[in-house]
Amino acid sequence: GLFFYGIERHRLQGTELEVAKSELQKYEGDVGRAEREKLKLQSKLGRAEVNLKDNRERFSQYAEEADDLKKKLASVVGGDRSDVRVLEDRIILQIADTALFGGKGSAKLSKEGKRALDQIGEMLVEMRERDVQVEGHTSDKPVGEVAKGFDTNWEFAAARATAVVRHFHDEVGIEPERLSSTSHAEYQPVSRTSKAKNRRIDIALLPKALHRIGD
Repeated sequence: GLFFYGIERHRLQGTELEVAKSELQKYEGDVGRAEREKLKLQSKLGRAEVNLKDNRERFSQYAEEADDLKKKLASVVGGDRSDVRVLEDRIILQIADTALFGGKGSAKLSKEGKRALDQIGEMLVEMRERDVQVEGHTSDKPVGEVAKGFDTNWEFAAARATAVVRHFHDEVGIEPERLSSTSHAEYQPVSRTSKAKNRRIDIALLPKALHRIGD
């Protein structure tokens, strides 16, 4: 009896040892996975901190650049008819339509507007690391009440934006691949109460795009 008892006890002890080894391996595996996850998270955190620092430095640079442009723009068209703001990676020069066009219903540049765009264009020529997108905006007043030849505010705002782009290209000499125009009609107002403020041209300075020609 003692012999078989000893054999059984030995077998049970061996089984317990195997179970203990298995649990230890599982624990070590869990610890290893946890350590790897920890390292991954630390790496992500490190990258996030670097990106945050880069973004802060970039925004600070944009803010300084925007402040300088605001002063220059105010000297050209007047501080009451212009503004400059930073939106993510864009610097936006905002100009009232009265500073550029002959009247509320006109998409033709005035002499004053052409002179202003000449001076603004000279600044933009030097900013070769940025593309220039000209955006036309109107008030919510139907264009038919103030202008002829345009079906909607979409066409009116597009014509105004295109007139600015053409001047930048034809008269100032900004490279055409840096230029684009778009119309927002009345759908991106900057004021709830002032139609005059909403009738404007925005010149958005964008990070330079990579222009590629496909095969």
